[in-house]
Amino acid sequence: MWPIRRASISLCALCFAVITSGCGGDSVTPVSPLAPTAPTPPPPSVFPVVTVTGQVTDAAGRPIAASVVVYPLRSSPAWYGPWGRGSQADASGRYRIANAPEHHDTVYVRAWKDGYVQQCATAGILAGDTSADLTVTAKADVVITGLPALPNARQIGGTVYTTKDNQRQPLAGAVVGWEMSMDTVAADTVTDSQGRYRLCGLPRDRVSGLYAVKVGTLAPVYTEVAAGGDATIDFEVP
Repeated sequence: MWPIRRASISLCALCFAVITSGCGGDSVTPVSPLAPTAPTPPPPSVFPVVTVTGQVTDAAGRPIAASVVVYPLRSSPAWYGPWGRGSQADASGRYRIANAPEHHDTVYVRAWKDGYVQQCATAGILAGDTSADLTVTAKADVVITGLPALPNARQIGGTVYTTKDNQRQPLAGAVVGWEMSMDTVAADTVTDSQGRYRLCGLPRDRVSGLYAVKVGTLAPVYTEVAAGGDATIDFEVP
């Protein structure tokens, strides 16, 4: 037989006394539950924030009322919770993000509007209030040449194709982009009639998350690009 500790015996006796007292003539006075404690409001953020402003236009300088989001390249405690901070540009293309945590590492600013792409990734550092103008391009007007050569950045281009009867067939209208982290795209484009694409503003460090996908499918093809300068990367998609 296992030995029974005295503390266990005392606890059992107490339980028995409470139970039996409710069964005789004497009743146990019920104890009112304590009022719930109001939740403590979260403390104000201990991380300083900065304001990011700018204008979204197309290549011709026309304002675009796009959604704008700023994302850090690498995580930090200040960015826990909502991964990005965003705003909506007005009819003049002007936007203002007033709650971006100060970040002395690389961030990317992305504009998005249905029917448009942002071929050049736009990088910056949030050491204080800053401005970032963004250019988006209608999908029908994407370019393969003439993209700006941005400082400390590179361009990556190539061809997206499928294979049929052992022959390469260029794929027009495929989506190509750089997903800097899960579900966070910093630059994207679509292939032209010859299956060609080009992105700019990508880092010279190793690039993970470069992808291509045929429109109407859920089978993106991902690849990595070694550190270095401009690169040519072809994709074979299903």
